[in-house]
Amino acid sequence: MRNIKVRLEADLTRYNPGLLVGIEGVAGGCSPLSDRFTKAIFPGLGTFDVLWQSLKIVDEEYLKEKAEEKKALMKCLEKATNVVEIVGPRGGFKSLSYECVVDGVFRHTCDGGKQSADELKEFFRKQGIPVRVEIQK
Repeated sequence: MRNIKVRLEADLTRYNPGLLVGIEGVAGGCSPLSDRFTKAIFPGLGTFDVLWQSLKIVDEEYLKEKAEEKKALMKCLEKATNVVEIVGPRGGFKSLSYECVVDGVFRHTCDGGKQSADELKEFFRKQGIPVRVEIQK
């Protein structure tokens, strides 16, 4: 992963007096803590494990690339097939899977995040793509 320009959105002065809201640095290294954290480098202060939710990406080039990737993905999702929502025996969300062709390659994708799955289900509904529900026992 490349370094991405970020701005600190949380007051982390309890960890270092220089970690003030608005300070800019770069993020992108993997943190051993979890995928919710990233290595963030703030000039003159050092490297810290920081929650992604405490950072705002301000790297215009990166944001442009991600917007283009999302646009291409959404175009592919317009033709998604075999969309299946897996729920537990009492109806709780487990995952959403679908198949589509991305850059000429057939992909079967599974999304375990409820919020992103709900957004995808709404997108599929608007496209007239059926979402089959299966109960996992």
